Amino acid sequence: MRVDTRLYRESLLTFLLPPALTLFLSMLYLELLLRLSSSLPLIHDGLPAELLCSLAFSCGFAALSTLPRKPSGARLVCLLLLELVTVWYLIAYFTDDSYGVFMSPMMIARETGNVMKDFGGSVAAAVLNGLGVILLYHVPVLIALFLPKRRFAAPATLKAALPLALVLTVLSAAGAWGLSNCTPQLRTEYRQRYTYDNAVRNFGLLSALHQELSHQLFPRDVSFSFQPVYETPAPTATPASTEGPAPTETPAPTETPAPTEAPASTETPLPTETPASAKTPAPAETPAASEVPALTETPVPTPEATPVPSGPNIMELDFSRIEKPDQAVSLSQYIQSRTPTEKNRYTGMFRGKNLILITAESFAKELIDPELTPTLYRMANKGIVFEDFYQPAWGGSTSTGEYSWLTGLAPTDPLTMMLSHDKNLYFTMGNQLQRLGYASHAYHNGSYDYYNRDTTHKNLGYSSYIGVGNGLEEGLTAGEFPHSDKEMIEFTLPQYIDEQPFSVYYMTISGHPAYAFSSESNDMAMKNRDVAEDLPHSFAVNAYIACNLELEYAMESLLRSLEEAGIADDTVIALVPDHYPYGLSPGSAWGSGVDGLGELFGYAPDTPWKRDHNAAIIWCGALEKLDEPIRVSGPVSSLDILPTLSNLFGLDYDSRLLAGNDVFSGAERLVFWNDCSWVTEKGTYSAHGDVFTPAEGQETDKDYLERIHADVRNKINLSWTIEYCDYYRLLFGDDDYT
Repeated sequence: MRVDTRLYRESLLTFLLPPALTLFLSMLYLELLLRLSSSLPLIHDGLPAELLCSLAFSCGFAALSTLPRKPSGARLVCLLLLELVTVWYLIAYFTDDSYGVFMSPMMIARETGNVMKDFGGSVAAAVLNGLGVILLYHVPVLIALFLPKRRFAAPATLKAALPLALVLTVLSAAGAWGLSNCTPQLRTEYRQRYTYDNAVRNFGLLSALHQELSHQLFPRDVSFSFQPVYETPAPTATPASTEGPAPTETPAPTETPAPTEAPASTETPLPTETPASAKTPAPAETPAASEVPALTETPVPTPEATPVPSGPNIMELDFSRIEKPDQAVSLSQYIQSRTPTEKNRYTGMFRGKNLILITAESFAKELIDPELTPTLYRMANKGIVFEDFYQPAWGGSTSTGEYSWLTGLAPTDPLTMMLSHDKNLYFTMGNQLQRLGYASHAYHNGSYDYYNRDTTHKNLGYSSYIGVGNGLEEGLTAGEFPHSDKEMIEFTLPQYIDEQPFSVYYMTISGHPAYAFSSESNDMAMKNRDVAEDLPHSFAVNAYIACNLELEYAMESLLRSLEEAGIADDTVIALVPDHYPYGLSPGSAWGSGVDGLGELFGYAPDTPWKRDHNAAIIWCGALEKLDEPIRVSGPVSSLDILPTLSNLFGLDYDSRLLAGNDVFSGAERLVFWNDCSWVTEKGTYSAHGDVFTPAEGQETDKDYLERIHADVRNKINLSWTIEYCDYYRLLFGDDDYT
């Protein structure tokens, strides 16, 4: 059969080439503009794949423009597709400009309604402040509008154009995939380190869309991605990097029954109020727990040594019950090869006590000041002191920050928390304590259903959850945004203070951007303006401090109420930030051209570890009875808080099933980001550029770097498999409370 090549030649030259070339050049322009505006390198390893992926999209869109039967229709389709691409690039620009991350299509699709409802003013401000940018991104559309219409005229042989366009699309897409996997580094970025944000930065926006679609349709198979387990330093009962007095034994409060999950022999509660004559001065060096005399209500002639709990934090589990899917089977094999963390002198120190967890919106360590925020300063310096803490920016703003420390798992998708609403989150403190009979409640002084919290937060282990819209608004001043953390605490505390032991979770909001002394921008900044507006900072930073003072006043009220009720010694408060204060970053969204973040920090936050270095607080009134605080040096992240609390409460948990570690166990310290960058005591590693910088006085070798790389990938894959496969349900069955 004779093929009329003339038809295909005419289709290519007169029908496909004009729209395809127009779209291709437009996409190159938009990609260049996005990389310039986001401070991304123009020349990078993924550039060839980025170009071919742009060509694939161009040919695919050109194929769609063949569908109308009239030239005017083809031209209209081409313009609409170009506008669609332009809008998507603008969305990418504004999300990165606002939050420092490129958010996935699913995240944007699911949260657009909530964003417009709760933050419509911020969106409008971003659009108004970014009109120049919007116009710049629309240059290709404006040019296409004035191109001669005859360039879009279709030949009579329209049928030949569509298959030709599809062939070109498939070939370009295949070429882009091949180039994305042509080197070990690119293959690692494309597969093992995939997140939507990383994909945009490494391969371009259109390639990221392709990768996201691929990962949604064909979830990554991690069955073969767990690396061999390397030998790590053996845990010690008393890690050298943890300083402070050992806990000592006193009777537990009679009104707070001790859980029966762990053996009584491991109980080492904190000291209660002891007469001055009975207190033992702290020695110059902290002795082992077995050498510390037990403090009692009255002096005793021969105090007995407090036994140090020993043995690994593991559970008797039947991994053989998991026979599918393959990812879960692979994870089971990996878990059984992991070295568990050890019980230690701090195990059970908080057994039977009340627990209040607080995720602090946009909190930063620089807010802690002895004069401006004396209560936060007291809590941060008279409890367990974390000297090198990080809350990584996981790519989903507040939601992923919450998930990381409440579950002890790395959020591998911006939607991880929302997708967990029907999963078994077995090891959250809420679920662990609820199984022991604790009264449990969760609160948020923002919209109750934002990020689907109305479904996710009960699943975290709280029998009741209220926010603005389902009850909490009754205790807040109407019309304010953000709402008052202090009002939330004072309204909700009476609901549980007499239900001991209790387990409570707060998600605050007073520190939310935008930061300006304006009732249209931030009512909390206006409320506390007199205290902060004359501080030696820019208006934006002063406004940030002002609105966060509401958290200080909330903690002041909370501690005072606990002390008045006589339960401060029996109540533990853990406070962790959700993310760095991105609202201080310069950009259109927040209406600021000033780097308020660098101003607040006092240094340029130009690496993940500089940007995300923060503070975490674990406080209990009984800790203030110690002669000196318990200090934790070395890098610690939000992932380590849950296993640390589980150990402190003496709970029956399996340390191999979490991505973080109990900081008192002696396990090797590791902080990592989901792009596989990391920090250890020996140095920092940036996945962007593949650069390791040793800490001062530290030496490493290739084997060490490879071991840490493998450990990071394993923990990310562990988190992903637990999230995706509902692994805890496969292992434990249905939880009565989930």
